Amino acid sequence: MQDPKRPTPSVTAQCALPDMIFDEDNVQLETMADGVSVSQPKDLFTAFCSVLAMYWVFDIAYNPRLRKTLDFIANHVCKLESSKPSVAVQRRLNVLYSL
Repeated sequence: MQDPKRPTPSVTAQCALPDMIFDEDNVQLETMADGVSVSQPKDLFTAFCSVLAMYWVFDIAYNPRLRKTLDFIANHVCKLESSKPSVAVQRRLNVLYSL
C-alpha cells in the first residue's frame, strides 16, 4: 500500500454475498485513517459520523475535492452544528429545510 499524500479517513464495507450489500446484518463496516483501522461501526450512519470525527480529532484538512460533500454530511446527516458549511452547501441545506 502506498503512503497517501494526505491522510484521508475512509469507510470500507465487506460483504460475503454481493446481493446483500444493503443488508446491515450481512455487511462488515470498518473506518480507517491513513491505512490504520480505527473502528468497526454497526451501521453506515455511525461510520460516517466516525469518519467526520476523525477529521476533527486528528485535525485533518478536508480534501478540496470532497469538501462540499463532507460539509453536507456533517451539517445535514450528522447534525454537527459546530461545523460551518460553505456557502454552496448552506444554499442546498436551506432548500432541503424549506421542504
